[in-house]
Amino acid sequence: MNQTIITSDISLKAKLLCTLGWRMALCGAETRLIIQSVRQMGVDLGLSEVDL
Repeated sequence: MNQTIITSDISLKAKLLCTLGWRMALCGAETRLIIQSVRQMGVDLGLSEVDL
């Protein structure tokens, strides 16, 4: 049961990060800014390593 909750939490965080990057790209943000923002958001969400 606990493993399912952890997997669900990681999945939700990944979806959030993907949505952030996608929306920024749609708005015409620079690639550098998208990568930097997604990495920082991942750290803020408590992820230890965000590899793009």
